[in-house]
Amino acid sequence: MQLLTQREVANRCKMPVKWVEEAASSGKIPSPVYLDGHKRWQEKEIDEWIEAGCPRTPQSGKAMNNVQASKDALSLKQVEKEAIMSALKVVGGNREKAALLLGIGERTLYRKIQEYRLN
Repeated sequence: MQLLTQREVANRCKMPVKWVEEAASSGKIPSPVYLDGHKRWQEKEIDEWIEAGCPRTPQSGKAMNNVQASKDALSLKQVEKEAIMSALKVVGGNREKAALLLGIGERTLYRKIQEYRLN
């Protein structure tokens, strides 16, 4: 799972950086993931959203009665595993820094690495 910064999303959408913040809060683009207080967007979601013609996305705070999970939707465990792998890649395998980036304890990260067999 590749994560994009606000600037990278703006470049892909050919819009100003400030627009990304406004679009995310109003549901115009897919919702960001929060890692250690930083907003990041999943590259795959943004690319699929752009390919689909940039449709308005449902806001997380509103009821979504008619929305069905897609067959390729990721489970929470899959998202967690990919976030851990991405964080480890970003920090060159340094578990201490990866734990800080993810906002979890080093022991928790170690336990998750064992659980997901990410050695």
